[in-house]
Amino acid sequence: MRSKGFRSLIDVRSELKSELVKDQARMLGIAQWKRFDVLNRYLRGFRPGEMTVITGGTGFGKTTFVCEYALDLLIQGVRTLFCSFEMPDEKILKWMLVQFAA
Repeated sequence: MRSKGFRSLIDVRSELKSELVKDQARMLGIAQWKRFDVLNRYLRGFRPGEMTVITGGTGFGKTTFVCEYALDLLIQGVRTLFCSFEMPDEKILKWMLVQFAA
């Protein structure tokens, strides 16, 4: 016996599946990776209203990855905001220019 106002997990799963199937375009995001297409299968690109945060230890390649990622999106015409609490703007731009030229 089910109380009013409660939904079963099966009902929620069915509703979610319907929504995902019905709204594939929105779920694919506004921008897909060109350089990292394998990530599209897992992350589905950027979606409106979401914020992506990249974290990790020192020397794990966060800045390298995010600079490549930002360049990929900029080339596609996607406005991109890049914030770093550790590196000055000039160093980040220099890093991106080197990556772009390579």
